[in-house]
Amino acid sequence: MFTDQHRDDLLTAVALAEFSYRWQSDSPRLAARSWQLAVSRLAKYDIDPYEAVDALRADDKRKSIAEFEIGPAKTVDTPIRR
Repeated sequence: MFTDQHRDDLLTAVALAEFSYRWQSDSPRLAARSWQLAVSRLAKYDIDPYEAVDALRADDKRKSIAEFEIGPAKTVDTPIRR
């Protein structure tokens, strides 16, 4: 399982990589910079943006399996006070 920071880093890197892909023909410099930012964000995890997508999918699948086995997490909603 990921920590919130780890998951945020992966999501940010994936978004930057997606941005890079979509803008590579219209703005190659911006796309290249976006890709560099994605790669630098993932350097501490020693993975590339493509592997980040796989890691997020795997983590999501593990959570789904765990939820199926033990049921959804119980939440306690606090009343809204006015």
